[in-house]
Amino acid sequence: MSLRLRLIVRPIAFKLSALMSKEVKMTQRRQKILLLLELNEQVSSRELSHRLHVSYDTIRKDVINLEKLRMLKRVKGGAIRCLV
Repeated sequence: MSLRLRLIVRPIAFKLSALMSKEVKMTQRRQKILLLLELNEQVSSRELSHRLHVSYDTIRKDVINLEKLRMLKRVKGGAIRCLV
């Protein structure tokens, strides 16, 4: 592989790797949220933020996305298990 091509390919591969790592972390975090809901019928966003070591806004976005998938129900300050 030529030096010029390597200079183009390596940064792209690094960005792709970082993006995949971010997706894996997000998926694992959402699985943990669902597991905590299985153990408890209700969880607060503050508790999730503290337990998962992420910001409150990150948890809020995860809860919104999980609600769109009908995997939980958002309530004020947290989430409850979906009864469906």
